[in-house]
Amino acid sequence: MAWNRTHLAHAQQTVAQLLESVIDAAKGLKLAKLEGDAAFFWASDGNANVLVSDRLWRMRHSFLARRQRIKADIACECASCRQLDSLSLKFVAHEGEVATQKVKRHVELAGVDVILVHRMLKNQVPVPEYVLMTDTVAASLDESIRGLSVPLTHDFEGIGETSTHYIDLATSEAPPAPPQRGLADSG
Repeated sequence: MAWNRTHLAHAQQTVAQLLESVIDAAKGLKLAKLEGDAAFFWASDGNANVLVSDRLWRMRHSFLARRQRIKADIACECASCRQLDSLSLKFVAHEGEVATQKVKRHVELAGVDVILVHRMLKNQVPVPEYVLMTDTVAASLDESIRGLSVPLTHDFEGIGETSTHYIDLATSEAPPAPPQRGLADSG
């Protein structure tokens, strides 16, 4: 029983630290809520190109760096700690309409597009670490990013056939950050 408690405690601590690293790197995104070992972010007027080509890569880099620090600091051989290297990130991205409901300080998102995002988490992407995006998001990306994506059609429950694209994060290098609007070149 003590082994199970150790395993569970280490798993919870590791997931919390990794989620914190992702949340801290999510500049420009709002955290809607935590859903188990997942963080649900949104942006009211997000630029999908910037979000996919910059923020998601920053979040992944932060995750990988924190995972490496945790690994370097542990001396434990429990099942949770031994599986640290197998932890990976999965992103889903969609652009659509949402309704918001505010209760006290919490904002809940609702609508068909929110349901679609949740359905996208149950997908058929054949790689362990990816960003899965709808056509709307993929169409807004620079060609250098869009060229990394692979088309994949899903039949999501209650939504129907949906064209998506995924990028294998384990084999794709981070693209250069898109230019910021309104900033002059200091060169």
